[in-house]
Amino acid sequence: NVYSATGHKTTKSMQSNSTDSESTEYAHVLEQYNPFAAISSLETSPEVTASAITDAHHVIQFLRDRQLFDTLDQFLEEYDHALDAVYDSLVVDPVAEYTFEPQPLHQIEHDFVSSILTVNYLNPTTIITTETKQITIHRIENTNTITELATSITNSPFSGPVLSLAVNPVYPHLVVAGSMGSTLALLQISDNYEEITCLKSWKTHKKYVVDLDWSPDGQMFASGSYDNSVVLWKLTDDRVSATEIHTFDMKTCVEALLFTLDGKYLIVAVRDNCYLQYIELDTLNILLINMNELGDEFVSFNCLNLVATPDQNHVIATTDNNRSIMFKVGTHLQARNFYGTVNNEFSRPTSIVDISSSLLFSTSQDQNIYVFDMANEQIIHQYQGHNAVIRDLAINPNDGQLASCSYDKTVKIWSWECI
Repeated sequence: NVYSATGHKTTKSMQSNSTDSESTEYAHVLEQYNPFAAISSLETSPEVTASAITDAHHVIQFLRDRQLFDTLDQFLEEYDHALDAVYDSLVVDPVAEYTFEPQPLHQIEHDFVSSILTVNYLNPTTIITTETKQITIHRIENTNTITELATSITNSPFSGPVLSLAVNPVYPHLVVAGSMGSTLALLQISDNYEEITCLKSWKTHKKYVVDLDWSPDGQMFASGSYDNSVVLWKLTDDRVSATEIHTFDMKTCVEALLFTLDGKYLIVAVRDNCYLQYIELDTLNILLINMNELGDEFVSFNCLNLVATPDQNHVIATTDNNRSIMFKVGTHLQARNFYGTVNNEFSRPTSIVDISSSLLFSTSQDQNIYVFDMANEQIIHQYQGHNAVIRDLAINPNDGQLASCSYDKTVKIWSWECI
């Protein structure tokens, strides 16, 4: 019998073809590599988790190399047990009850010449959307009054559809936008929201700029592109331009970016890779966090969207395999799995969490928005009404409302209420 550092029996016996030397070496491997210690702590850091995953790989590889599959099964069983012991501690919010309005509270059907690609809230009554070569701002005052405020960009640098847009969390009149034509631009919105001016543009990327995000202090932003690069930018003191800090070669297409609330990391998801890559902003080093629960490197899905819960303790990776996974930030611990959407390798799904961290909204290729109760992982509602693929979602800062935009050239505002 062999015992791990946790004190649990790891195996009942080695396989019949194992030797005494192999048993001794296995006991030494377990003594040297203890992957259970790190995952048993809810305060696990990205560095410690990465080390624990590496340790587990050493043990797994040892057993596979020697074809001790019974022992491997026993090891994986204990590994699962260690993970299960902390899963229920990660999210403990009680299940609430909600009422959902089946029809949109508001709908914007502007004479768009193209599909609407992104949507975001500038404030509780003002939304900004992107289309082909233009950005539009609308004010929603009540059910019957929707006012178009701005429809063009002064000195617009865009020659292709605007695929991505991020609003500065500290200076909400500053936004950064990226296009299919590889252009990246810093834009300023006037105080009355009636003018959009391009302050500075760049052609740093060589292909689509697919995702953007601002740091929590509003001083930095990151751009990700299908040219396999992530560029980190620093806003100038006068906030009219930005300087390039560093360019990271991610080897494959970048799909999603997310700054952590503490400002320590930029999380990057790339295609054909099972790792979330945590860029340390102080050192620019990269920590690899495996999204596979057992630490293997088989790629069965791509993470196409990253969103943090409002408390920033968890990050949700929305995939192209009918699934969204909620991880504890900095770890591979899967606190929740949300199944039920219909997405494949040709989709571009997105998800967002409400202000209370109680509901997860996810898009699906069947043109519906699925609403999950985050406490029990169950689908509790579907918003139906779009006639084409849904491109983006945004939560109203006052909560209780969700904006969605689609290839059907509409923006719809949905509402719900907690009973």
